[in-house]
Amino acid sequence: MRDGHELIGWGMAGGVFPTYSHPSAATVRVHADAAIEVLSAATDLGTGTYTLLAQAAADVFDVPADTVTVRLGDSSYPDAAVSGGSTLAGSVTPVAHRAAAAVRDELIRLASALIGPDAGELQVSAGRVHPTGRPEQGLSFAELLGAAGRTVVEATHDDFAGIPAQERHDKYGTLALTKLPDAGTHSVHSWSAVFAEVAVDEELGTIRLRRLLGAFDCGRVLNPTTARSQMIGGMIMATGAALLEAVVVDARLGRLANPNLAEYMLPVNADIPDIEVLFVNEPDPYSNPLGSRGIGEMSMTGTIAAIANAVYHATGKRVRDLPILMEKLLSPL
Repeated sequence: MRDGHELIGWGMAGGVFPTYSHPSAATVRVHADAAIEVLSAATDLGTGTYTLLAQAAADVFDVPADTVTVRLGDSSYPDAAVSGGSTLAGSVTPVAHRAAAAVRDELIRLASALIGPDAGELQVSAGRVHPTGRPEQGLSFAELLGAAGRTVVEATHDDFAGIPAQERHDKYGTLALTKLPDAGTHSVHSWSAVFAEVAVDEELGTIRLRRLLGAFDCGRVLNPTTARSQMIGGMIMATGAALLEAVVVDARLGRLANPNLAEYMLPVNADIPDIEVLFVNEPDPYSNPLGSRGIGEMSMTGTIAAIANAVYHATGKRVRDLPILMEKLLSPL
């Protein structure tokens, strides 16, 4: 196929990435002024950990996520998985959710003693504990803690249970405690199908990415907005790996010839077309209690191969080392 002087190629590739998990812990607190906190030693590399943990607590207490304060990155907070290997979100979000549920249950227990047995079944919604279907008869969190004489209600959920203290101390912060994708009764992986369209100048050999679409099965998508953004970012990274990015080593001196952003080629806005992201969004009952799976590396898996296949479709030339540069297309087969 061609468009003027450009050869057009279509390519697709399937991707698979294993779902790892790591023991983690989190503490959730409701204070006397109704402030809600989530504490974890986890880190946020820009992948949305703050948002996901706030969302986990907000879901339990039925309050807006922006009313929950998340505190991360302090070694005095409960231990958590490392932020790598697409592991953190699927490891720490479920424990934060369980810790919040334990706080919710304690608030209901306190309220049942104050409201009395005649109130019937109690529930939590909109930051209040009240009889089911009768929110006007309930108590706000602040009113409840004040009446109970409590300054805070908190709970910690810890997935390290069953691991000896010395082993936990020795192996925490390493990958030694990581649960592999086939450690349970079912093998747990994420999957993708990525489609790319490229245009190759038949005289110059320059490659231009025209379309890119990725469809992903990553279990339950905890936050569609941040997940889509992360997938787009990863697909842009994959574009750079496929077409531009290379570390050039001076073989005589063993030094890098392009150790700066002036000479190390990165994709810019002009290199990236509109990117479409689709999610299957079906919970995986074997991954974790929330049914989610890691999504970070999944965004790159398959994208590079899809672009390479599109270049092959356009030119008939199979390039098997990255990046795919014009000189590789112009050289003899």
